Amino acid sequence: MIFAPITGVNHHGQTIVFGYGLLSDEKTESFIWLLEQWLKAMPSGPPKVIITDQDQAIAKKAIAQVLPHTLHRFCIWHIMFKFRDKLGLVIAQSYYGLFKNSVYNSKTREEFEASWKNVVQQSKQENHVWLTTMYELRSRWIPTFCNHIFHAGMQSSQRVESNHSFFKTFVSLNNSLLDFATKIKRGLGQQRHEKLIRDHIDSNEIPKTKTYYPIEKQMREVYTKEIFLRFQDQVVKSTAYLKCETLKEDEHECVYTVLRAADDEQSWKVRQIIHDKVSGFAKCSCGGFEVEGIACRHIIFFLRSINIVHLPNEYILDRWTKNAKVGRVWDDDGIEVRDVGDKSLIMRYIQLSQLSQVVIDEASLSEESTKYITDGLHSLRLGIKELLTSLGVEEVLVTKKRIPQQILIEEPSQSKAKGSGKRLKSSKEIAMSKQKNYGKCGRTGHNIKTCGKHNTEG
Repeated sequence: MIFAPITGVNHHGQTIVFGYGLLSDEKTESFIWLLEQWLKAMPSGPPKVIITDQDQAIAKKAIAQVLPHTLHRFCIWHIMFKFRDKLGLVIAQSYYGLFKNSVYNSKTREEFEASWKNVVQQSKQENHVWLTTMYELRSRWIPTFCNHIFHAGMQSSQRVESNHSFFKTFVSLNNSLLDFATKIKRGLGQQRHEKLIRDHIDSNEIPKTKTYYPIEKQMREVYTKEIFLRFQDQVVKSTAYLKCETLKEDEHECVYTVLRAADDEQSWKVRQIIHDKVSGFAKCSCGGFEVEGIACRHIIFFLRSINIVHLPNEYILDRWTKNAKVGRVWDDDGIEVRDVGDKSLIMRYIQLSQLSQVVIDEASLSEESTKYITDGLHSLRLGIKELLTSLGVEEVLVTKKRIPQQILIEEPSQSKAKGSGKRLKSSKEIAMSKQKNYGKCGRTGHNIKTCGKHNTEG
C-alpha cells in the first residue's frame, strides 16, 4: 500500500503531519477518498493553499473536485528542475538564468509577462510546447500570481520530501501492516516530542533584542521563538530604509514609496505601501505579509515613520503565536471538547498521551506484558477516580463503544508509488548511468581496445 501523508507547518515553523492515508493505488478515486476523509477530520474547513507536483490524478481531478475553493499550487522546484531537460543543454546554458530571474524576481504580473516574453523571444522558443504549457499554468506556480494568499512561506513540496525521508528511518519494506502502523506512530510521537521541546523553550527562554525599537520587545512576548527570529530579521533590515515619500493620495487611501540605498549607493530600491485610511491597514507591494504571515521590513519601516511603536493586531496571526493551540478542540466523533483553554491542561494531556503510546507499543508485543499493563491500568484508573473525587474535580464521561472480540486484518498487496525510491536526476547523470562498464576493469569511458588492463594482460 502507498503511504500518503498530508503535511503542513505548526506555529514553531516545524513540519508536521495533518493526516495520512494508506492507498492501494494512485488513481483519482483514491485521492478523492483520501481528501474527503481528511476534510472530515479537519473541522476548521479546507486549507487556503495546497502544494503538489503535477501528477495528473491529484492535480486535475481530485483537488478540483474535493477542494474547489483552495488554491492548488504546483511545486516551483520541480518545474524549475525540468527546465534543463525540456529545453536541451545548449538553450538551458544560455537562457536558464534569464528564465529563473523572470520567475523569481518579477515584482508584478505585468513585469513577469514582459520579462518572460522577452526571454522566450531571445531564445527563439516561441513554439516550444512545454514552455507554452507552463506559461498557460502560470497562475499555479509563478510567485507573483500566487502571493496574494497565505502560504506559510512555502513555494515547493520540499517539506513533504523531507518528511518522507524522516519516516523512512522508522519503516521498511519488510514491515507488516501492524508493524508499519506502530512505527509510523512512533515517528509522529517523535515529531510531537520535538514540538514539546519548542513549547518548553518558549515558556522558559526570552530571546535577546537587537534594536531599541519597542515593537521588537513586544513581539518576543507574543511570537514563538522561531517566528520571532524571522520577525527580528525584518526589524533589523528595516533600519536600512531611509525614506518614506507620498506618491499619491485620495479620500480612501494613500500610496507611499519606501526607499533604501542599493549596494552601489547610487540608486534606490523602491517598494510601494498602500495605506487604507478607513481600516488603517497598510499593504506592501512585496507581498511578504500575505505569504509569510509576518510583517515585512517595508511595513515595519512605514509604521516607524508614522510613529507607531507597537505592531497592530492586524499584522499578528494567531497561528504564529505561543498560544496558537489554545482554542476549540473536537474529539473523534466531532463533538467539541470543553475546558481546554488552559495551556497547562493541554501540555499535561500531550505528555500523558505520548508516554502512554510508548507503553502500549511495548506492552502489545506479548500476551504477558499486555495482561500486565491492562491490570495495572485498571488499578491506576480506580486510584485516579479516588484522587479526583478528593480534589473535587468532576469526572469526564466517556461514551463506550462496542469493540468486536476479534478483528482479522490480512496483509495488503504491495504497491509502488510513482517515483518512489528515486531521486530526480539531471540529463548528464542519466547519460553517465547508461555507459556500460567494461568487464576487465569495471570502469566506463573506454572500450576493449583502449583498456589498459586488458592490453597488459593480453
